[in-house]
Amino acid sequence: SFSEFIEEELKPFINGKYRTKDDATLVGFSFGGLFALHALFERNDVFDRYIIGSPSIEWDEEVLFREEAEYAKHNDDLDKVVYLSVGGLEGYGTIPRVYEMYELLLSRKYPGLRVKVELLEDETHMTAINATVMRGLRSVLYSDPKYSSAK
Repeated sequence: SFSEFIEEELKPFINGKYRTKDDATLVGFSFGGLFALHALFERNDVFDRYIIGSPSIEWDEEVLFREEAEYAKHNDDLDKVVYLSVGGLEGYGTIPRVYEMYELLLSRKYPGLRVKVELLEDETHMTAINATVMRGLRSVLYSDPKYSSAK
């Protein structure tokens, strides 16, 4: 799987070639955001921080909500930093789905989870990627008082 490739081949390659810290951030947008949410629930031992922009949550009958429910059934914490974003001019139900995922994560009251959601007001699905990456990096790598947690 792609997750296994990242964990078993890509990360060791990068760590062998560059001076890195034992801290990893996954950035995903659109279908990449779908993958990042999947990794958060299915392989969250690989990354510490997640920047997830405009995830295609509606894909495959909203499978991510089922994956989240399965994760919650077997875990009482999600010790991660998560930044979610969505363009304010997006359609197809993306905005409410992203906020629904955010509220769901908060409702689990995971003690270690820090999660933030941001509506990128004047951005479409095509333009939100740059704002997601820049704001997301700032948010997950630096202390941001706008994060919500169950603490």
